[in-house]
Amino acid sequence: MIKNETVLVLGAGASMPYGYPSGHGLRKMLMDPSLFNNAIAKRWFDSTEVNTFCRTLMLSAMTSIDAFLARRGAEVLNGGNNTIASIGKYGIALALRQNKSLDTLFHNPKLSDRE
Repeated sequence: MIKNETVLVLGAGASMPYGYPSGHGLRKMLMDPSLFNNAIAKRWFDSTEVNTFCRTLMLSAMTSIDAFLARRGAEVLNGGNNTIASIGKYGIALALRQNKSLDTLFHNPKLSDRE
């Protein structure tokens, strides 16, 4: 039993058993402009900004999305109003939201087989 105040830092892979992508999988999803189709249709982002974001992430060769957003996040895309960080954070939320079943957060099907 842990008696001292403790902070556990878990990577994206810790949520994979619950149906969420790994860090690598999330990065791959963010490089696909189609992830942002709805936001483009609603004119929240311009397709040129999204394409530039996806291409910049892909060409960065950075495996960590957090490091990419920390290093390049303040850059404004194509002279518009959106930064790499704003599109990246929105993309992360979109990608994670694709797991529409919240049941896996409270009931792990892999564990229930043992009961």
